[in-house]
Amino acid sequence: MPYTKEQLVSSEHFQDILSANRRMFDEQVEREFTAMKISGSSANSTPTLRNSDNSVILFEDPDFGGGLNRPNQFVEVQQTRPIMKKNMIDSTLNRDIEELGHSADQGKGLSVSEFFSEYERLRDDIKGSGLIDSHQYIVEVSRTYLSGEEDSELVQLKDDLVSQISALEDAQDSIKELGEQLQNEIIATQNARIVLEGGTPPTTPATADDATLYTAYVAGNESDYENEIRSYTFDEWVYFAKPEAGKGWDKLRATHQPARDWPDVVNIEFISGISINRSNYQFRTAAKGDDSLSYRWYWKPIGQAQAHQITEEDIGWENWEEKTITLLDPVLDEHDGILTCRIKDRSGQYFTSPIEIRTEASKTYGGS
Repeated sequence: MPYTKEQLVSSEHFQDILSANRRMFDEQVEREFTAMKISGSSANSTPTLRNSDNSVILFEDPDFGGGLNRPNQFVEVQQTRPIMKKNMIDSTLNRDIEELGHSADQGKGLSVSEFFSEYERLRDDIKGSGLIDSHQYIVEVSRTYLSGEEDSELVQLKDDLVSQISALEDAQDSIKELGEQLQNEIIATQNARIVLEGGTPPTTPATADDATLYTAYVAGNESDYENEIRSYTFDEWVYFAKPEAGKGWDKLRATHQPARDWPDVVNIEFISGISINRSNYQFRTAAKGDDSLSYRWYWKPIGQAQAHQITEEDIGWENWEEKTITLLDPVLDEHDGILTCRIKDRSGQYFTSPIEIRTEASKTYGGS
């Protein structure tokens, strides 16, 4: 009676047979591995076990079946993937699609018969009107190839276009003529201003050499007239006939300070609410600058942080002319403050010396 699997496993005799077979198996593996190293069939540190003809020797696991889980039973496989650089694609791959027919560069496309065959197939899908890809486009282009009398509608359209072009040309000529007329009027006005201000109208436009002359003109003004004259800009210099140093706008400055007529602090005395010094207090100034020179008087009442421009709404002040302002019959405590004048032109602004005005009551005529 044969042994069962459980009886074989527990049999010492069977285990001895297995051990002897395992020793023989290991010895055979070792012999094959030694022979492979002698033949030099592989240079790896843990080479795959091979015969002298480089064929692989594989052994079955005596315990579990299948292959042995040993490095010398593994076969190394190198996996590579070619990489194509961008600049090599055109020289390596044929990118011409020849299956679709001739390219446009060969000048070959549909024949006439093929075109009409395609038209018959697509005509129901083509839109009726449009600049391109439409039946209207085909009709209008085809008319240009028809011999004989032109279409009356097309003739009328051409005539309308010719009329419109002619009208545009006439309008362009009128605009050009008007522009020349306006330019001449501007030049005449500029020349009249130059003559009025004592200059000579220029006969030639500015040139490259004028840059050197203008630099010398500015340098002369800054060295000899630095406190009196502000040089023209280059365009103004050309406009005023390219003068030498000594010509230009007056430098912005006050030539007459209000404090010349009055001290820095003006005391106005009253008896019974009436001023006793004089009825009107007139403050004057004068200045020089360019032709945009202007004057504005400013008043800062005592106790206020900001000054404001004096206008008609300010009680007691009257501006007879822009260089002069008058305080009429000042009222006690209502005209205590600081007065100054702002002078301004294109170069900037300048404030005159401030005058402080004080009003106070007096117990006797004449005051102190």
